[in-house]
Amino acid sequence: MNQDHLHNQTEEIRQLLREKHGLRGSSLQRQLERGGRLLPRAVRSEAWYLAQIDELSKNPKLLKMVDFEHADRAASVVRSHLESINPLDRLWGRMLSFFATMALAVLVLTGLFVLWHLTRG
Repeated sequence: MNQDHLHNQTEEIRQLLREKHGLRGSSLQRQLERGGRLLPRAVRSEAWYLAQIDELSKNPKLLKMVDFEHADRAASVVRSHLESINPLDRLWGRMLSFFATMALAVLVLTGLFVLWHLTRG
């Protein structure tokens, strides 16, 4: 594994974050700052590791500090999690949540109206 392979992996992760979560940013680090909370803790820590070593790899002297085996494992963990996400399923869940909230609001308002009507006579 070398610097180009590492850069290709981080670009693939960035593309998956853009497709699955709609996160935009100039770098992986920026994308994680904006939406890292959308990832589970273990996946988030591996993604942050990738973002940090991607920055380190830009300097040839600091590139020697990178553990490429850990980077490869981290990339596979993040990639497998992101590939398992179905954006349409997430959209469907958000729509159902919205309509459930609206139904609850209508139910509460109807109950308050009935209560008000009963107390007014």
